[in-house]
Amino acid sequence: MIYFFTNNKVDNITNSLDDLVVNDLEGEHIITIANNGLWTKEKIENLNYSDVWPDGMNDKGANAYLGDKWVGTTED
Repeated sequence: MIYFFTNNKVDNITNSLDDLVVNDLEGEHIITIANNGLWTKEKIENLNYSDVWPDGMNDKGANAYLGDKWVGTTED
């Protein structure tokens, strides 16, 4: 299972309409997840990324962005 962790510094993501962009730790694009309503911290943390994650990427770390704002990482 793939999870993103957010922190208190990203509370401003509530009500964001941007798509969620996921890049690997080197900054290469992995996937863009279209906005399906307003993003919240809880929605980002609870999304089942295994359903949308490309094959072969399960071992790689990633960072998530809404627009150009970092909102989470798979690294704890």
